[in-house]
Amino acid sequence: MEFGQFYQVGRIGSFLLLLLSFFQEFFRIRQLQFSFSTTNFKNKRWFKF
Repeated sequence: MEFGQFYQVGRIGSFLLLLLSFFQEFFRIRQLQFSFSTTNFKNKRWFKF
């Protein structure tokens, strides 16, 4: 009984950790894309003049 409960909690915990890491990676990629687009935009503006 105890072992089963512990196993279930462990599964839920590992799933949450996986979800958290996925979201962190997703937001990191989004941030990189955003910074890249802004720098690209600035470069285009700079080349215009």
